[in-house]
Amino acid sequence: MNNRGVSIIEIIGVIILIGIIGIIAIPGVSKYILNARLTTYLAYEDSMEDAAKNAVIDCIGKNSRSCDVPSKDEHVDVKLSTLINEGFIDEFTTPSGGSCDLDKSFVRIIGRGNLNYKFKVCLRCDGYNTDDEMCE
Repeated sequence: MNNRGVSIIEIIGVIILIGIIGIIAIPGVSKYILNARLTTYLAYEDSMEDAAKNAVIDCIGKNSRSCDVPSKDEHVDVKLSTLINEGFIDEFTTPSGGSCDLDKSFVRIIGRGNLNYKFKVCLRCDGYNTDDEMCE
């Protein structure tokens, strides 16, 4: 006989096989997507820190009295909106297409003396908040 069609049993077998592959693949793909999002937010935090460092260097280089750099054992918070407005960084778009809170996201600059500073970042975005008690 010359059967050219596909039986319902073969179609069901293919559907079951695709389902099994999906069950195996979906958790791995989901984990990959979550890791990619986390990596993006961590890169944004690094960019904010670099922007704050550049702002401090620019301020000190100009020897401006209007600079807002902390003295030893003091700190200054620089909002993400300030870093954007002054051209040190571009605005972020979250991986999900949302945005970050420009006024609640900031870099804390802590003075250590002798033009030595420590930088701590607090990023608040749709679906992500820096895990640091300083940000609460």
